[in-house]
Amino acid sequence: MKEAKSKPPATTQELLGLHWSLTLESLTVSPGEKRLHKISQAISQHLSSGTLSPDEAGTLAGRLNFACSWVFGFVGKALLKPLYTRQHRVGQGSDLLNPPLRVALECLARLIPALKPRVLPLKRGPSEPLCVLYADAFITLADSTRTANRWIRSSVPAKDLKGSTNGWGVVLRLPDGSGFAFNGSVPSSVLAAAVGTKAYIFWLEAIAQMLAVLATKTLLKGPVLCFCDNSAAEHALVKGSSRDKGLTSCLGGFWKWVADSDLQLHFQRVSSKANLSDAPSRGDLEECKRLGCKILQLDLSPVWPLLLQSQTDTCQSCFNIFPKIASILESQVVPQARPCG
Repeated sequence: MKEAKSKPPATTQELLGLHWSLTLESLTVSPGEKRLHKISQAISQHLSSGTLSPDEAGTLAGRLNFACSWVFGFVGKALLKPLYTRQHRVGQGSDLLNPPLRVALECLARLIPALKPRVLPLKRGPSEPLCVLYADAFITLADSTRTANRWIRSSVPAKDLKGSTNGWGVVLRLPDGSGFAFNGSVPSSVLAAAVGTKAYIFWLEAIAQMLAVLATKTLLKGPVLCFCDNSAAEHALVKGSSRDKGLTSCLGGFWKWVADSDLQLHFQRVSSKANLSDAPSRGDLEECKRLGCKILQLDLSPVWPLLLQSQTDTCQSCFNIFPKIASILESQVVPQARPCG
């Protein structure tokens, strides 16, 4: 760092365009109120003028990408896709805001003031709670059982997936040693509707992770380590976006709900052999029972229409969908999770 930009030691700093706050327990980082105010002003100007040139889109997307990288769960990144599309427009075209751009800017205008900073813990004692959550999925086609990773290599056309069978499973271990497990499958009608591009290859894995968190939210305490054995799904979950427009919209709504719920999620890659939810995803819960896990029975029939809606609606609508999904699942999990007696 240049000497001219150096600052004396302090517990709060404005450094590298970010606001830093230091305590003995944690480091809090955010884009800062000034930066977010300037971004909000720029968005309001473009909404008022009704125009956004490729150069302006690139500048705004860059500023938003930086800001969203330093807030809880990268919330807002899912809304940047229309800006990147305008930035990289080929040939001449109108600078007027098209519907996707206008919706994205309107959602960002509401979201920016509510962005939460990232809190990085500096120390963790051995007695502090840590929840471990496993989720997995599989699919079969022509009597061949495959994990999502193998679908990536085979690139099966989406139209051939309609007659397939599938399954997903979840295993949760709590700090007190107790455990819960549940599984299910995605209805063929939902599966067919969800297939838009080859993003389907990891759609099942990503959805399994989201369902795992949504269903167990009331049981989670402290940091949650979420294990996933599919790299593509893990990357999409961590980034909060995907090349698939529908899944990106879904991820945007999910992370907004996570941020509002103050959940501390950490997605990590795990090998398939070490994934405790591998067997439950295939309907085998015996190992979970042997480990003392309580088996939960969930009815997801009211959830699937909402998940499909989250892939087709605007991000603002998605922000309202995930609290509904969480409420539906909570009403089923809480009574079953209560200790007997």
